[in-house]
Amino acid sequence: MVKAWGAGLCTGFYYLRSTPAVVGLARTVQHEITLKRIRQPGWQASDQYYVNTVLHGYGVRWASSQKMEGAQSMATRYHDGNASVGVAHTPQGRLQLVLLAHNVVPRACPVLSNAEMRSLHHRDARGVRRLRGKPRFWQSLLDSAYVLHCFPPEKRPAAGDKRAIFMGHPQHTAAELTFARNQGLWRLKLPEERPAQPLGFRGHRNAHGVSHCV
Repeated sequence: MVKAWGAGLCTGFYYLRSTPAVVGLARTVQHEITLKRIRQPGWQASDQYYVNTVLHGYGVRWASSQKMEGAQSMATRYHDGNASVGVAHTPQGRLQLVLLAHNVVPRACPVLSNAEMRSLHHRDARGVRRLRGKPRFWQSLLDSAYVLHCFPPEKRPAAGDKRAIFMGHPQHTAAELTFARNQGLWRLKLPEERPAQPLGFRGHRNAHGVSHCV
């Protein structure tokens, strides 16, 4: 499916309108997940996998005649702000898809070292920041993104663990928290660091007035 489209839907951040076609899609996905759990109870049953495969089975026609550029494309990842629009004809009716631009809701993010993180705040004698490489790309995403939905690069499950490690699994969540803290996104303190009163958190607001800490 990704080979055919160039990209896929990530159900970690998406929005659905309650139309007959969308309700039908949801029921079909639920049915497929139920069958998967019966056939292979020890494996995770990913809603994202079935949302994409069911839609692909309907035969999505994208507005552009060219396949979407994948996350490996530097232009797509950091500069192209265009959404991709497609239409699928389901048994319940017409269904429209809109894939948001990667630099608006980034999923593949540069992972910065401690030194690279420090460079984000460094200014020369004239008070100018001169960012290069990954810090420059990261700052670009911070400026353009409405929501950062970065996949955690650390502690990814090994091939044999994928059957049990899924979104929301403690190992996956720990990797997300580690990434967010290392990238300067996570503002909440660890339990042992919290004061007695409830702790709020602050976020960096970009040019759109949207906080990166949610």
